[in-house]
Amino acid sequence: VIKPESCVPCGKRIKFGKISLKCRDCRVVSHPECRERCPLPCIPNLGGTPVKIGEGVLGDYVPDTAPMIPPLVVHCVSEIEQRGLHEAGLYRLSGADRTVKELKEKFLRSKTVPVLSKVDDIHAITGLLKDFLRNLKEPLLTFRLNRTFMEAAEVSDDDNSIALMYQTISDLPQPNRDTLAFLVLHLKRVADSLDTKMDISNLARVFGPTIVGHAVPNPEPMAILQDTKRQPMVVERLLSLPVDYWTQYVMAENVQSNLNHLIIENANCYATPERMSMLGPLTTPEQHLTKTPSSSSLSQRMKSTLTPRFGSKSKSAVGFPHQGKFFSSPLLK
Repeated sequence: VIKPESCVPCGKRIKFGKISLKCRDCRVVSHPECRERCPLPCIPNLGGTPVKIGEGVLGDYVPDTAPMIPPLVVHCVSEIEQRGLHEAGLYRLSGADRTVKELKEKFLRSKTVPVLSKVDDIHAITGLLKDFLRNLKEPLLTFRLNRTFMEAAEVSDDDNSIALMYQTISDLPQPNRDTLAFLVLHLKRVADSLDTKMDISNLARVFGPTIVGHAVPNPEPMAILQDTKRQPMVVERLLSLPVDYWTQYVMAENVQSNLNHLIIENANCYATPERMSMLGPLTTPEQHLTKTPSSSSLSQRMKSTLTPRFGSKSKSAVGFPHQGKFFSSPLLK
């Protein structure tokens, strides 16, 4: 370190002359000892012109490779899960508007990642996440599918309702579907923590207007009244779907149908509902490796197992040497 920077996971300054790690894709900086706690999945920073606040749809804030989730959402969820799951009234209580506005400006304008661990009030971070989703040009569930989601949630027969919900989710644009999956998995963990006193019905009331919204940009007052009663039903139904279903959308290579050669699992944490934190240790499925393999043994194994596809410029191929050694263990089949 020449110019002092702050470690994203712990918030402390990394002093002059000390070693630090920086991800080439998402630009997150950390102490070597804090690397296991870096926000996952790793979402590359967007290099394009920033979108004016309130003028973009979700797809304007995501990378062009899966999982297509805005970095702001990943960082907020990571920080909330590290220190907010014992906070009563999580998502129901509001943080200071000024803090929320400043954080949003930094995320959407700055080239560096704001250090959320320095924000004392966890409710300001939950407020930032809600504010970002609420002020998109189009709701997370889109205008086009708004009525379809509501009708699916209102079907009295559970099996038919769930089948319609699966169909409608599959019709979402990929950025919306990936982000919804990431958010639902997070809200399930919030609901599972008794300390938050935020069960599924409480969370559904908070997030109904935020992610379901309305079918048109400027609804009539009567439509707003009717939608307000129906929105929480949609969120409750989404939160009732199994963890395994949502997990498929937050895996690092869910766009590739052939995963036989290389899987980089940034979302290993979602394998079972019992996982407490998304930042736990990442290991191979067989549990054979007790430690991260050295770069030399990895390179040997790469030569023998990888197909020519690895030489292409796909994000997964590019992402491996950058992050595999520091933040997650590559899983080779």
